[in-house]
Amino acid sequence: MDGNLDESDWNIVNDANKVVRGTTNNTVKFGVLWDNTYLYVGIKVLDNELFHDSSEESDDDSVEIYINGNNEHDKKYDSNDRQFIKRWNDSALFEQNGNTIGIVYGFGAKYSYWETWEWRRYL
Repeated sequence: MDGNLDESDWNIVNDANKVVRGTTNNTVKFGVLWDNTYLYVGIKVLDNELFHDSSEESDDDSVEIYINGNNEHDKKYDSNDRQFIKRWNDSALFEQNGNTIGIVYGFGAKYSYWETWEWRRYL
């Protein structure tokens, strides 16, 4: 994984347009790839105003990825669920339980983001 989301394997066309709180001033598209070992997520954000000025990751321009490991659609997190937050212009990766071992991630051109992790370690 090299962070180039313009490679032919990627199909970054799915809209991510759910707003949990506040308003949005951006456009977000994502794509997912996988093989027998890894899950890959690629995200492109079009945003003219990028902010990193709050104490909480989710209060700034950030990418959040939620994984429901057992697909049980419960309203509470359990040990199979993961929430990853990658704030724009920040080297840290947040995970709700601090479990980020083995995850490879990074930013690409403009505001694109990619992340990969092993199935067996996180699901």
